[in-house]
This record gives sequence, structure tokens and C-alpha cells, in this order.
Amino acid sequence: QLLGGYEYLHAASDMCQEAQEGVECLFPVGFHVLQKWSDAPMHCTRLPEVSTGLVCARPSNNTLQRRTAFANGRAFQDPTLDVGIARIYRCMPGACDSNNSCGQNRTGPLCGFCSPGYAMTTQGCSRSVCASQRELTPMRMTLIICTSVCVLVLWFIMSWRPVVPEVDDVIARILSSVSGIGCAYLLHRYTGNFRCTGVIETIVGGFKWILSKIKACSAFLYKHRFQQFGKVYLSFFQILGSFGMFGIEWPPLFTSTINWLKGTLGFDLMKLPSVSCLWHAVNFQTYLHTYTLAPLVLIAMLALPLLAAWYRGLHVTALGRNRETYDRFWTNLMFSFFILYPALSISTMSVFNCNPNVGRLREDYRVVCPHLTSGTGVYSIIFFFIYPIGIPLCMHLALRFAGIICVTKKKVEKAQFHAARGLFMKLYVTTEMHRFARLVGNVDDNEEEFLRQAKEEFGRLLVVQGDGGDELDLEKMRNIAREDQTATKDLPTLEPTIAKIARSPCMIPMASARMEVESQAHMVATTYLSIVNSLQLFDANGDGKTNFPEFCTMIKEARSKANLFTGTEDLDILNEKQLQELLIFHAWPTNHRGPGDLVDREGMGGLVEIVNKLKKDENYENDPEERAARTMALAPGGDRSDPELVKIDAVAQYMEEREKSGHLCESYTSLGHKHSQLNRMSSGVGSVVGWQADIKKAEALYVESPAEVDAFLEKMSIKELPKDQKRMRVIQLARRLIRDDIIVIPPQIWHSTKCTTGNGGEDMELPEDQRIMNRFGFIFVAYRVEWWWWESVEMLRKLLMTSILIFIMPGTPGQLFTGAMIAFVFLILNLHIRPFCTAGLNSLSIISLIAQFLTLFIGLNIALLNASPSG
Repeated sequence: QLLGGYEYLHAASDMCQEAQEGVECLFPVGFHVLQKWSDAPMHCTRLPEVSTGLVCARPSNNTLQRRTAFANGRAFQDPTLDVGIARIYRCMPGACDSNNSCGQNRTGPLCGFCSPGYAMTTQGCSRSVCASQRELTPMRMTLIICTSVCVLVLWFIMSWRPVVPEVDDVIARILSSVSGIGCAYLLHRYTGNFRCTGVIETIVGGFKWILSKIKACSAFLYKHRFQQFGKVYLSFFQILGSFGMFGIEWPPLFTSTINWLKGTLGFDLMKLPSVSCLWHAVNFQTYLHTYTLAPLVLIAMLALPLLAAWYRGLHVTALGRNRETYDRFWTNLMFSFFILYPALSISTMSVFNCNPNVGRLREDYRVVCPHLTSGTGVYSIIFFFIYPIGIPLCMHLALRFAGIICVTKKKVEKAQFHAARGLFMKLYVTTEMHRFARLVGNVDDNEEEFLRQAKEEFGRLLVVQGDGGDELDLEKMRNIAREDQTATKDLPTLEPTIAKIARSPCMIPMASARMEVESQAHMVATTYLSIVNSLQLFDANGDGKTNFPEFCTMIKEARSKANLFTGTEDLDILNEKQLQELLIFHAWPTNHRGPGDLVDREGMGGLVEIVNKLKKDENYENDPEERAARTMALAPGGDRSDPELVKIDAVAQYMEEREKSGHLCESYTSLGHKHSQLNRMSSGVGSVVGWQADIKKAEALYVESPAEVDAFLEKMSIKELPKDQKRMRVIQLARRLIRDDIIVIPPQIWHSTKCTTGNGGEDMELPEDQRIMNRFGFIFVAYRVEWWWWESVEMLRKLLMTSILIFIMPGTPGQLFTGAMIAFVFLILNLHIRPFCTAGLNSLSIISLIAQFLTLFIGLNIALLNASPSG
């Protein structure tokens, strides 16, 4: 509309009613998130010809044109009316009716706010005019009081009970008094055979039954991870509630769902249809301050019990209650952050969400977009760092300072160690060794009983041999196994063996022979040939026979190996022997990916080179002259220039220096090291212990098999390591096996344990992982152990989808496309990583992301159809 050189707009003059002349009412100048509007600024201007008040107007730069009118069939110029250039902008979805008029009781630029007397709700403007403020005030106060009482009761239950347990006693006494008064009333009212105690017992029993069912339901939901499934659902609906930003006409039912989710999960309580009239007079500044300052008040309320606990000295007198107070504070705080995060992000950033067509806030079209340097702009920038950035950062840092990285590392290392230990026990101890270890009971501390049981088992094997001798002839037993062709059958089912025992010179009856074999139940799946091979390993003198002392040595060795690990050890409590056996074990498998035929040392050429080297080493070791020369080199004054001897001497000198300086592992020190003169030429190793004994063994190995000296010296270097370094090497070994796909570990999840409480155990110190779970478990227990930080990723997704996306090509198909791509990227991440602890949670998360992507994809098609000329 034009008048006297001014363009003015009555629909935008709403804010000029309470503003001063010259205040911007449309298209504000200055620095904004959207720095440039599509039109020049307009100000509140006094135009007496239009209105007695201020009008939103600006000087016109348009060339004024006379409107041509028609009367009585003749054209003439109307000098009283001037027109400008019309600008047409799209209204908010559902806000405008036909003929360029506002619907839903709306008015203002783009029909962006409600007409006087109507309240804005999540569904649009209210259908009827709100009551007067005088009528609404009592209702508003009643609602505030009721809400405050509910909040205070909930606050006490969730935060204060460990601090003031006396209140529970007071409540119990009040209930007891009420029941007594009720009983007296019933006795007064009714006479006869009425029993008040029975009524009370019935009521109490009913309450107990209800509580037991609630506990059972709670245990069922906890067992099936209902809380974690609820988190996934809640995150999905929080993001879905923000889909109203895209400015397209969704189907009516879907639009209603989005608006309800926005008002409920977005905590936009002031705009709920049932109570919106109570707050329709609240301006945007009050709304902004309420939503940004209320969480700080909530944090202060949650922290008050901590101060009260400290004031009452619970950290000294009642550690259990003090710990529970802190647990409740952190649990309530993390839950509040999770629930409020999308709403706080949207509220904080609403100041920057301007409509680029008119320069007013989308959240409230009554407000002109403030400059970034204005008070409102700076205020929102500060709270942007407090909430959208600060909440995820606070949650992540709280977990880190609580020690979750250390706990996670220990849990993963524990799983890696258990996987490596399982493989080690399969390779280190054969099935026969396991069964030989069970030939005698747990009599390691009772030598007499051990000898008795060992002799009994040795006698059984002599019966199987059947020659009446007192030694086991290994060749004869091997022939027995081959003749009977039973080398691959279980002993309890060997009929030929039973018959052979019955025909033995001992003249054992057939029934006794069967009992003799069947009594060896612990030898099931063990064959004669495997027994003979095991006995061969312990034939000390090499005569092909095993006597009773050698048999006892074999059983002790078998028990030592089989009982090295019980299966319950943790990495932190391993002893020196267990660590050393893991590290010096030489049969760990490797994942060798064969080289290609590229150079002479690779492919078949490399294989031939290896074979030739092995033949050369074998000839060198077995040559009598070479063996004699190596023996002479060990004699006093001998030539110790061989590379193997040089290495042995270097290791001996290093060990001696380490022992003198006190840095050598305590279990590896030698006797008399203060006299530190290494006598390398002693004939035996019995006079020395520790590293000196291993040096003697290395020299003996040099004579017999020089090629194995390097491996033996490497084992010596392992033995002298401190325990912490040995433990670190075990973990490195396990990681190498996992990296080479030799062993795998299952997905690691968090397990909560029930800790003893009460008079005897409420002050006990909890394990570190349980302490962290009690305080922060709501945040990370849904994820696998190694992905404990994934909640930060989820919060980033919420921030992008609910807040940042508002500023990316607003109102265009490009905004929908960006949202779909964000959902698609997070879908790919979830499919690849699968961070949740169960398959059900991973599937639910993936399905929710697919649903969001498909919804945005359909919305993109709707927007493109609407934008097309034919649409």
C-alpha cells in the first residue's frame, strides 16, 4: 500500500503499538545469521492519514502510477489512489486460506501469529477466544501450585531419601496413625464380630502384593533392557517431532503426530492446546528466559542434596548413603540432559531462526529478528555454548573423569587375555596330558598319597602290557595298540584289550578285566598310541622303557601344565610362572599370507632357500667334528667367537649388571650374586639357580642345537622383565592373535551386579565399573564396551536434525535432501559399527534410521512436486 511517498503494511504494524517511532518492524538491518533479506527495512512510522498510531512503513522508491478507472463505459484517471509493487510470499503450512486471507484465526506477516485474544498452540491458533486475564489468573496459579507440589514430591523421592532417611520413619508413623484412626472409626461405626486387625492386614497385604508385582515387572523390564529400547524410541520421536520445520504439507494425521511430539517431547508446554490460553500473554523474551534458565535451576535443585549430605557428614559416618546420594545426582542429571537436550537446543537457537522473506522469527512472528550483537543475540550465543555444545561435552567429560576409559580398557584386555589363554591351553596341554593329570586326585601336598595313587595307575598300565614286568615297554605297548587295531577307539569299549588283560600271566578273570578297563573313565577318548607317545616324552634315559619314577615325573608335569590356569584368572592377578609360560610358549600360530613370486627370496625361490638353509643347519648340528669343536669352545680358554657364544656372553654380562643394580626380576636372581664371578665351565647347573642356570642351559643347547640358542636367549630376556612389562607383552600377544584372525572375542557388554547393602555391607567399596554404572549407566550401558562414547554421536545426530538443519536452505527441497543425507550417513555408520550391545537394539536403531530416511525422501518428493510448474 502506498500513500504520500511511503509504503506501509497494516499486517506488520502489530509491534508498533507498543514501540517507539523508528523501531524496525520488518527486514531489520545489521548482522544476522541471515545477513541479507529480500527487501529493504521498514520502521514504525507516524502516518496520520492511515492511523492515529504508528504504522510499519518506509519511503517508497517506486514510480507512482495513476490507476485507470472505468465509469459509464469511459476510462478516466483516479487521482486519489496510488499502487506499488506487490510481493507474494508463501505462508506457513496451513496458515492461509484462499483469496490471500489468513486462516486459523491468524493475522500478521505471512499469517504468522494469532489474532488478538487467541493463543498460539502446537496445532495452530486456538479455536476460540481465550478468557480474560482476570479469569485466567486463578487457574494459572492453581496449575503452578499443583505442578510445584508434584515436582517437590518427585524431587524428594529421587534425590533426598538417602540424605534424610528419617523422613521414611515419619511417613511410616503417619501411616500407622492414619490406620489407627481408621480402625477406631470402623470400630465406632460397626459393632459385633468386626475385626479391625483383619481389615488392616488385608489392606497391607494388598499393598504388598501390588509392590511385589511392580518389583517383578521392574526386574523383567530390566532383564530385557526395556530402558535401552525406550531410549532408542525416545530419540526417534524427538527427531520426528522436528519435521514440521520443512514447510511442506504433510498428511493431516502425520502433521498432528508431529505437532503432538513437538509439544510433548519438546517440552513446549506453554503451547499445549489444553493450557495455551493460560500463557498466551507471555512474550518471546519471557519464553526464552524460562527455557534457558529453568535447567540451571533444575541442576541447582539436584545438587542441593549433595551439599546437605556433606553438611550432615555422610562422607564420614555413612559412606553407603553418601555414595547413593552421588549416584542419584548423576543419574538424575544424565537423564535430564538426555530428555531435555533437543528442546534446549531448539529453544536456544530459535533466536537465530529467522524467516528470510520478512525478517521475523519463525518461533514468534511478532518479534523482529535481533542482531547478533544485541542483548538477545549475545544471550543466545552464550546459552548455545552452555546447552547444544555444553551438554554433550559435559556428559563425555564426566564419564572420562569417572574413569570409564580405564574400566573399558581393562574389560577389553580381560576378554583378549581369556581368548588367548583358551588357545594357549589347547596348544600347551594335550588331551592325554589333561587325562594323565586326572589320574590322581588333588594330592599335590601329600606325597605319600600321591605315590599310592600313582602306583595304582602304573599297575593298571602294567596289566595292559601283560608281561608281568615292572617297567612299561613302550615298543611292546605300541605293538599291542597296532595288533588290536584299536588305536582310534576309546578304552572302555576295547573288547580285544579286555580279552588281552584276561589272558595276561596275572590270570585276571574276564569280569575283573572289564572292570579294570572301565574303571579308567577319566581316560575316555585316549588311545594306546597317544599314551605311548606321551610316555616317550618322559623317557629320561632313552632306553624305550618307562619306570615308576619316570611315570611319576610325567604325572607331576601333566598336573603342573593342566593346572597352570583354572579358567577364572584375571590378567591383573597372574603370577610370574603363568606370565612366563604364556610369553615363552613357542607354538603360537601365525597368520602367514604367502609372498608372491616377485624376487628370488619370495615365492618358490624363497621356499627353496628355506629348505636349503634347514638342511645346512641340520648337517651342521649333527656333524660329530662340529659338535666336538663346539664342546672345546666351552672349555676354559676356548674360542668363544662363534656368534651364538658371543650372544650368550653378552646376555650373561647384561644379567649380571642388572642383578648388581637390583633391577633384575626377583624370581630370576641367582644365589651368591655378590660374589659375581660367572663360572661358565661347571659341569652341571645344579650349583646355580636363576639366570645363571639358564646360561648353563644355553651353553648346553649351543652344543646340541645352535640354531635354537637365539630363541632360548629370547626366553631369558622375557624372564627378567618386570611383571608389568610381562603383562603388557601378554596383551600385545593377544592383540596380535586377534589382528591375525586367529582368535576372536565376543562383543563386550556391560553387566550390572547386585552389591550387598544393609548394616553389614552398605559401606563396602564397590568395584570401579559398578560405581560408574550406578552413576552414568543410563548413558552408556546400551552400547558395547568399546563404544561407550556413542551417546555423543547420537547427540550430534539430534543436534543436526533438530537444530542445525533449520538453517540449511530453509523451506526448500534442499533442506529435505540434507536431512535425508544426514539420516543416511548415520544409517551407514550404524550398519557398519553396530554399536549397541544386543542385536535387538541394533536392529531397532537401524529401523528407526531407515524410517527417518524414507520419511524425508517422501517429503522431498512432495516438495519437488509442489515446486514443479505442473504441480
